[in-house]
Parts: sequence; C-alpha cells; structure tokens
Amino acid sequence: MENTLRNMVDALWLSATWVERLRRELGLAGMHQVWGDRPAWYVWTSDAPGAYGLELLHAEGEGGLVRGLLGIKYYPSPSEDLRAAFSQEERDTVAGVRFDPSGTPAFEARDEIPAHLFQVGALEIVGDLERNWCGFSLAALSACRKVGPDGGLLRRPPGWRLSHVLFAKLLGLHAYASKHTPVLAAFSQEPGLELAPAPGGCDEARPCALNQAYGLGVLFGPEPGNLPLSREAWLELLPEVSPGGHRWEKAFACRHYHPWEAAVDGRPALDPQWWRLAQVGYTSELASACGCAHC
Repeated sequence: MENTLRNMVDALWLSATWVERLRRELGLAGMHQVWGDRPAWYVWTSDAPGAYGLELLHAEGEGGLVRGLLGIKYYPSPSEDLRAAFSQEERDTVAGVRFDPSGTPAFEARDEIPAHLFQVGALEIVGDLERNWCGFSLAALSACRKVGPDGGLLRRPPGWRLSHVLFAKLLGLHAYASKHTPVLAAFSQEPGLELAPAPGGCDEARPCALNQAYGLGVLFGPEPGNLPLSREAWLELLPEVSPGGHRWEKAFACRHYHPWEAAVDGRPALDPQWWRLAQVGYTSELASACGCAHC
C-alpha cells in the first residue's frame, strides 16, 4: 500500500511540475521527493519562508480502497518571526549543520533528527481506485502547545494555520488533476490538548482550555448530485468528534463554488480553488511551440 500512496501523492506533484501557471496560482514554489525508508516530500510555498515536510506514517488497503496517514512538519526559516514559536531544540536544529541551504534536513542527517520535532498536523488520504473517488482530512491544533515542569510555555506553533496552507494546495492539485470537485465536507471543532511532563520523564497530552482541535474532511467525486458513497459512510472514515465538540457538514449540489455554502460561522472554511481548478486545463509552456501557455 505504501507504493500506491506514494504514487497518488507523486501524481499530484507531477500535475504541477510542468505547468508554471498552476504552480503560481496555487503558490507552490517547489516540491522535492525524499528517498528513504518511508515515502516523504519537501514542499516550499510562496505563503511561508520556511519549508514543509510530508511523510507517510501508515498505509493500509482492502479491495480497491486505500488509506494513508501522513505527518505534516514545518521547518521555520531562521529569519522568520514564527521561529520563536518553536522549541529551543527545534530552533537550534534549524540553525545547525544538520540543515542544508534549502531550509530542510540534509539527506545524511535526516535520521539524526528526532521524529517528534517540527510536527504541526496530520493528513489522511482515503480513496477508492475502482469507484474513482478520493477524500482528504486534516487534523491539527490551533496551537501545538508544550509546557515545562513549571508550567512555562516551551512550544506553540500555530498548527492549524500552518497545516491548512499545505492542505489547501494539495486539494487544489487534486481538483486540477482529477477534474473532480468537492461533493461532501465536514468541519469539526473541539477542546484541544497540550503536552506536559508526566511521571517517569515522558510527556503526556492533557486537556487545555486555551487550545482548540480542528478537523476538516473533504470528499471529491465526479458528480456532486451522484455521491460516490453515502454521507454516513464518509463520516465513518473521519475521526470521531468528542462530546464537547461539534461538527458542521455540507453536501454540494453542483460543480460551482458558492461562498455561503463554504463558510462556518460566517468565515470561509473551503477554498474556491478546489472548484475552479477542476474546470480548467492549462498548457505547459514546455509543450508549446513558441514557449507560451496559449498554444
């Protein structure tokens, strides 16, 4: 299943590799596959001076259904203000010799960097290759908080904001490559957590009133009026919402973006690019006889 998930993600990057206009509209500055024990990628965007890391943590499948969980990391640039929100260990690592000029871990140093560093969110991809549908879900905390023994704040990157930037671009690539639009969406909000020291020297997650946990699941299909699977079946694929949380759900009846359908509490939750890019086809400048995108 790992190879299937690798190919699915690689296909998204390839859809933009040769089309400069698509990369520009999505704000994708660069993508690079990382060769190692598990499929992984580095991504650079125009929205952030740092770099993103995406790594497949688990993959499974049965029949035509495949499912993969990927961790999202953000490597802050040594010059950006957001660097101060990361732990001292993370700041020292970014500034050290284990990072190369691209702002990502040097290949020979990847295994030396503890896996828990730089984590900001989690992405799940589930798709049915036989029935031609694919869904994406994002889970992240409003702030990835960690406190010390005295209660002092050691770490607080804005996990949801950082993760959603990459999530939105991935879904834009999927819309463009598949020509599918969102047919179902579910947005959740519930009380969040923070990491704190526990007896024995390990950290444990505990409830935090200052934090929120957010989730967003989006199902894509070829025909909004003809769902590839039922609403109930789609919701079963998403993480459960705790008793203290709530979930907003929406089904889309056509292939066009409507702002009032894509908002939660009056604020946009879904990106109009997920509809627009499904209905365009750009020509690569490299495939043009004269080097433009119009012929």
